Amino acid sequence: MRVMTNYPVFSSRHSIGLTFLSWSYHWLAGHETFWNSKLGFCKIPHNPNTGINAHFFRKNCCIGFQEWSNFLSNDQNNLENCSMYGAGTYTDNLLESNQDYALCLKFASKINPLIFFVESSSDPWYFLCKRHIHPDRTTNQNLSLETLDLFQNSFLTDFLKTYFHDSLSKIDKNIWDLRELIALNFNYFKVDDTYLKEVDRTIDHLYVDSKELWYNGEECLRRIFKYLDKTIVDERVPHWRDVYREWQSIQIKILQFNWYLPIIVDAVVNNYNFDLDFLNLTLVQEGVIQGHLIKDHNLNLKCYGFEKFPSNTRDLHLLLKKNIHV
Repeated sequence: MRVMTNYPVFSSRHSIGLTFLSWSYHWLAGHETFWNSKLGFCKIPHNPNTGINAHFFRKNCCIGFQEWSNFLSNDQNNLENCSMYGAGTYTDNLLESNQDYALCLKFASKINPLIFFVESSSDPWYFLCKRHIHPDRTTNQNLSLETLDLFQNSFLTDFLKTYFHDSLSKIDKNIWDLRELIALNFNYFKVDDTYLKEVDRTIDHLYVDSKELWYNGEECLRRIFKYLDKTIVDERVPHWRDVYREWQSIQIKILQFNWYLPIIVDAVVNNYNFDLDFLNLTLVQEGVIQGHLIKDHNLNLKCYGFEKFPSNTRDLHLLLKKNIHV
């Protein structure tokens, strides 16, 4: 069994639940406070969930080799109640970004126990929902529906600025036109796992698939604690289970669209009955459905004036028309 006195490094290339995992480590280890490099000692929140994800917990997030090395080389941080969230840089040169991340992992593994957290390649549409930015909230840990709507609208604005900045001055801003704009420019989503080819998997680390945390969190944490040679405080487990179920419900909501997307498209095309209400589709998700209809079936939707998809796929079937776009 590996025994190290240094604090653990939790790392993933993408946003897939590592903040919650980091909080879980501190909570289950029995820590009351946590060392934050910018804020000093901070109280471990009883519940890190914000309604978007677990960002009520203020982790030490380091991006890129320079930040990783600066943090890990600082003896002040060599504390029992410290951990690091290690992310990778994102630049226009994907290969350089991947190589930088691989270098970070190799550097960290030499001096700290490394938990290497890897995304699920079978759930690509998980990344369609933006979760890693939250409003400036310091006390409440749940977002109201109104706040969530504002967040989604902000996401849509960012989405359009990122992918359609050259067209914003020319396109109509009606909801149905924006949806069709997304649909016509839709591309099949694939998880970018090219960085795995650059990572030296011979280094000492614990490999964790994100699905293990999403669906089997308690056993996942017990495996991590065994690797770290640390003991879980049993008295804290019942509360952790309650918080985990709350956090898990957020993840499941995101994943449901991925699971049901092919079923939805098939139901629309074939006039099958399928209820859409429980998914609470975003405009971007509606655009993806319409994009599948266009590219896979050469069909489109007569949805002029529709600000929201109807609640059943049979109603969408009635709106089908032959696609006229090249």
